[in-house]
Amino acid sequence: MKKIIYSLASSTELTIRNVATAVDKQDQMLLNIIKEVDWNIRAETSNALHNITINHSNVNSKLKSETETKLSNLKQDISIIKDNSDISQFYHDSIYKDLEKYVSINLKIKDITSKQLDEFLHNIYLIEKDKTRKIDGKEIKLTLPVYIRHFSHHPTNEDNEKPKIEEIQKSISIILNILNNKK
Repeated sequence: MKKIIYSLASSTELTIRNVATAVDKQDQMLLNIIKEVDWNIRAETSNALHNITINHSNVNSKLKSETETKLSNLKQDISIIKDNSDISQFYHDSIYKDLEKYVSINLKIKDITSKQLDEFLHNIYLIEKDKTRKIDGKEIKLTLPVYIRHFSHHPTNEDNEKPKIEEIQKSISIILNILNNKK
């Protein structure tokens, strides 16, 4: 009986590792796509600026036209990212890691827990704990960034409500504000 349980446990662990590896590969693939799009936009912008002829009469109009086009394309790209919950969730996870590093350094803790990060966000940045996470029959109040992180890393817990795209965007805004205005 112990051999069967051990065999099932080993098989389950291997399956979990395989799923985690597949998710990591997918995350890396999305990150590479975002980096490539960013690089292409930068390269196109750089090329556009280099290709402008030095003619006093039409430099301003040509620059304005190309800038408006690039700005329009950039707004469209941002809109796609903002309105796509999967990409927004991926971006949220990416900057959440930066937030963990920042708070870890600030608190001088090597491996910060989500509870420590949540307390830091609540006590230092006064972010309300207005989201409720249910786990093992208990309800835990969390800040929005920590709630979203838990949801994305534990999606099989059906007791918790999926964050709305607006909540993901708000959390991204909170995280970016903290990272850009470090105390």
